[in-house]
Amino acid sequence: MQNWPPSPYRPGNGIDPPYLGDREEQIEAVRAFLKDARNPRNVLITGLRGVGKTVLLNHLQGEAEGLGWLVVDREFSEPDADPLAFANALLTDVNRALRRLSLSTRLKDRAANLLQAAIDVVGALTVSYGEFKVSVDTKRRRPGPHRRLDDDLKEAFTHIGELCRKSEYRGMVLRYDEFHVIREHPGSPTLSALLSATSAVQQHGLPLMLMLCGLPPVVDNLARSKSYSERMFTTLVLGNLRPPEDRAALVDPATRLGRRFADEVVDAVMIDSGGYPFFIQVYGDALWNGSHGETIQIADVRRL
Repeated sequence: MQNWPPSPYRPGNGIDPPYLGDREEQIEAVRAFLKDARNPRNVLITGLRGVGKTVLLNHLQGEAEGLGWLVVDREFSEPDADPLAFANALLTDVNRALRRLSLSTRLKDRAANLLQAAIDVVGALTVSYGEFKVSVDTKRRRPGPHRRLDDDLKEAFTHIGELCRKSEYRGMVLRYDEFHVIREHPGSPTLSALLSATSAVQQHGLPLMLMLCGLPPVVDNLARSKSYSERMFTTLVLGNLRPPEDRAALVDPATRLGRRFADEVVDAVMIDSGGYPFFIQVYGDALWNGSHGETIQIADVRRL
């Protein structure tokens, strides 16, 4: 009996499949955005569960990092929808970006004063949002506890954008997954503050980009928070894989490891899965592990 390598198929949440099918058009579009830091564009990835949103988001993060962007990533959950929790998350991410920028030798040599000014801004934000703690020293303190989150973010984003220009980074990407949980709360600007600050900074040509990913409600959540949100984003709506990419997602990983699927097996899996990426991975994994021959036959499907 032939001992085959472990299954190349990867059913799971956000796990990179062996074949990223039917996504090259979206990847090329975002790659073009990333190459033009002077005209930043935001990206929104949406679709149902299991169509590969997080996989594509991870791939785009890799593209951004490969092209020299500073990427700050986060996966949101329901508790983050609380206005204070959301503000704390955003300000924490600002601090994460600033910490990475502070390691830049180029900035230390060329923009030490600008770097210190940004540290002062972030440090001063602890006065406004009491749960948020930043472990940086600052001599600057703002009078009064009542500040608007959008103003604070705009100031922080502006400093970071200017620092990126003087550093080895092209700009900053905020890469947020499961973003559909974030909603606007009446009287407590949250999502609108992020959009407003981002829009203001981008209008001045500073290199800041949002990469948001979530289930379909994310589109309405953004629209309710700011009416211009649909003009801020290039929306990538993901669905089932189209022919011939659906078949390639099943066949190619096996072929690379010396096995093949009988044509009738491929037809049966395509009919049953409807091109749904997660189901293709489930079928591929089950058939790989549940059969032994070089060619996976229809009898192997019937045994599942």
